[in-house]
Amino acid sequence: MRSRLGALSLSVVTALLLLTSCGEGFDPMAGDGSPPLDPGAGDAEQPSAPVTADTEQPGMVQEALVTSQALRPDGTVQSGWRTGDTGSAWEKLDEPVTQPAAVSADNDYLWAGGADQVTEVSLQNPSMYRGDPGEVTAWFYGNTGAGTQVRVEAVTGSQVRASVLVPATAGFGWRSVRFKVGQRLELDDLRLRFRSLGGPDANIRAAYVEVGMPSNYVVLGSAVKVRPQEMPEGPSRAAIFAARNEFESFQVVVKAPSAPLRGLRASFSGPLTGPNGAVIPSRNVTVYREGYYNVRTPSDLEGATGRWPDPLIPAVDPLLGQTRNAFPVDVPAGENRTLWVDVLVPIDAAAGVYRGTLQLTAENLSQNIPVELKVLNFTLPSTTTLKSSFGFTPGMECQLGTPNCETDLVARAKAKQLFVRSALDNRITTARAHATNLRTGSTTGIQEFRTYTLPFIKGTAPTRLPGARLTTYQVNMHKNYDVGAWKEEARLNGFENIAFIYGCDEPHFFPKYGDDHNNWLICKDYLAQAERAWPAAPRMVTAHIQSAQENGGTEKTDIMVVNVELLDGPAGGPWFAGDQRPLYDSFLQNSGGRPKELWMYAACGSHGCVENDKPYTNGWAGLEIDAPASESRAMAWLAFRYRLTGTLYYDMAMLLPHAWDDQYYATGNGDGNMMYAGTVARIGGTDPIPIESVRMKNVRDGYEDYEYLEQLRRLGYGTEAQDIARSLFPAPYDTAKTDAQVQAARTRLAQRLASLLGGPTP
Repeated sequence: MRSRLGALSLSVVTALLLLTSCGEGFDPMAGDGSPPLDPGAGDAEQPSAPVTADTEQPGMVQEALVTSQALRPDGTVQSGWRTGDTGSAWEKLDEPVTQPAAVSADNDYLWAGGADQVTEVSLQNPSMYRGDPGEVTAWFYGNTGAGTQVRVEAVTGSQVRASVLVPATAGFGWRSVRFKVGQRLELDDLRLRFRSLGGPDANIRAAYVEVGMPSNYVVLGSAVKVRPQEMPEGPSRAAIFAARNEFESFQVVVKAPSAPLRGLRASFSGPLTGPNGAVIPSRNVTVYREGYYNVRTPSDLEGATGRWPDPLIPAVDPLLGQTRNAFPVDVPAGENRTLWVDVLVPIDAAAGVYRGTLQLTAENLSQNIPVELKVLNFTLPSTTTLKSSFGFTPGMECQLGTPNCETDLVARAKAKQLFVRSALDNRITTARAHATNLRTGSTTGIQEFRTYTLPFIKGTAPTRLPGARLTTYQVNMHKNYDVGAWKEEARLNGFENIAFIYGCDEPHFFPKYGDDHNNWLICKDYLAQAERAWPAAPRMVTAHIQSAQENGGTEKTDIMVVNVELLDGPAGGPWFAGDQRPLYDSFLQNSGGRPKELWMYAACGSHGCVENDKPYTNGWAGLEIDAPASESRAMAWLAFRYRLTGTLYYDMAMLLPHAWDDQYYATGNGDGNMMYAGTVARIGGTDPIPIESVRMKNVRDGYEDYEYLEQLRRLGYGTEAQDIARSLFPAPYDTAKTDAQVQAARTRLAQRLASLLGGPTP
């Protein structure tokens, strides 16, 4: 017996009018400043939530369009528009159209509205399916110009069933209005009414309606965190885009609103198939179940107590290929369980549209979720352009439970290798990636370094991104300047160009807060020790320019890493108000023959190191578990926005021994930790592995977004890239954004790159 989730979703599609004469005053460049685009699969924007209208709004219908269509058993229709009394203004399109409605690339418009114009499209309900109740979703695709809003209403008879207001300057995207019907005969005379408000440049290109049983699942983007008792609404298919050699993700929220759902499983059935028989193999798709971390004390006002998604338990892990215990899982009544799906586009994939199926099964349930991936016509590098260095507390690799890890150097190196590889698969460079430190005059650890760590430097490790390399190599712990063995190893193995010495840490704060003068005296002594030990190696200091310049700390500092909180602050905050980035130009230019770099890091200030109950901490970029996903993704965007060359994080494994249960540190949840110990007892399989987190994926996605920005800059459109970055994340304290906002900015970048490089447009 199939559940309602498995019931057939019925579609009536109306789409594709070829407009031979647009409305007076219509400018095809209006809207977001971009030329008209091919919406293709219509994945440019998540549909907006409906707003129920109480009464019908009167208005004259200037062009009433009627379509007569019959639903086929396979869900496709034959488009058959007739023009009524409008003469030759609209042309009939005689070709099959599948759901969702397709739109060709030659600027086809369903309606181009003038100021205060109204038009309706009639959608005929199939009479043979009139007996069932269901949820109606009327979709439409279009944009609006700077001076125009569009009120879109779903109308049956004389009743407005639902409506939504498309704001001015809304980019091209699919949006929807939804309502429920007790029986489908209520859909006789179903119409979509478009009313332009205030301007002449509304542009609606396609529309269709879905009639189906209420769904137990929704598909969401990657820049949102869904807690287990939420019941979000959204589309029932995955429509994503990615460059070659890019990971792209989506989430599937499976809901059990009134009764438990037992034995839920998810798997990708077969490859994604694309143009001319091209395939993306199923091994490139990783399905995870999102586990939960229980927050007992919120990180700040953006957080809350209770369960938050963070650990990602794979169905089949991407490191060793072993089946883990992500599934089956029961969904309790009144809750959901969320799947995270990663798709890695092969580096040699042909550009075009690929389709596949994610299969959900459970007791009384069988559902196939359509997945459509548009591969763009450019390739991301395996090694990120933006440098990084994420700390890893020595010895934490042994928390996996690897036998003899504490005493056997090889066992420890193998365990550490798994963490380094997992991080690099997420485009993150692990600081001090070795498991055993090298010491002057000793050969201990050298062979283990060369066997298990050096491949990550040379790009020969078995990473998922072909040839991926560590972007930097930190050779020492702070205050340890015995680096002679590292100097020789770097010379022999050719990584002097990425090695650096961690000179000193936060001289404004340590050892005595606010005593910059004496703190810098200590720091400069450390820097002198580093210079004597390895004169050519760059020396890193976490500091801000005001303190460094005032205390003579810039001369021996090669890489200055500024706290994001001190880079650009709000008025009335405890630090510097406004953009401080121009103050660093003199440091970067005064190299004295040594290259200078400016990086950025996030720390406990992003949520409040001591007090976290003030509105000031809201919106700061950071890595807290109970914070919006966009705040972790923002770090790379901000690096581009402020012209930085690297990002640093002090530790991603400091709390590994109790990460599943307690990551509260410095008043933040997850501060200093981004990974989990995937022991066999906890996740199954035969060998332990590190467990990735949602936050690692958010960081990875930000690094991939950075490549889009950097690609656009290299093509000569750096100002445009900066404008897009600034529009999404105006400042480090303004990074709490919705998934729709993040995806819209990413789509703008991809569309611009497509216009310059050719190939599919998202």
